[in-house]
Parts: sequence; structure tokens; C-alpha cells
Amino acid sequence: MVDLADEIMAIKIEQGKHAERLDDLEEYQRRQNGSLQRVEGKVERMYQMVIGLLGGVVASLILLVVNLVVKP
Repeated sequence: MVDLADEIMAIKIEQGKHAERLDDLEEYQRRQNGSLQRVEGKVERMYQMVIGLLGGVVASLILLVVNLVVKP
């Protein structure tokens, strides 16, 4: 009977360790999700800047071509 009680106690201790590790893992995931959201926001802003620059370059090229065609 003592062996059974010891085994049950060992299982409960192991279960407690697993629960603690699971809580730690969930907290780590929450932190990672927050970090990923910040990175996603930065990438989105960089993308918008690149699109804006690309629009400016295209407009500049169009004006250059128009200028070359109009002044023969």
C-alpha cells in the first residue's frame, strides 16, 4: 500500500511540473505573439514606404519621358 501511495505522490509531483512547464510555455507564446505583432507593424510601414518611393520613381520617369518627347 505504501508503494501505491508513493507512486501516486510521484505522479502528482510530475503532473505539477508539467503544469508549471505548460504555464511557462503559454507565457512565452504570449510574449512571442506580441513581438511578432510589433515586427509585423514595422514591416507593414516599410512596405508602405517602399510603395511610396516606387510611386515617386514611376512618376519621375513618366515626367522625364514626357519632357523628352515634348522637347525634340
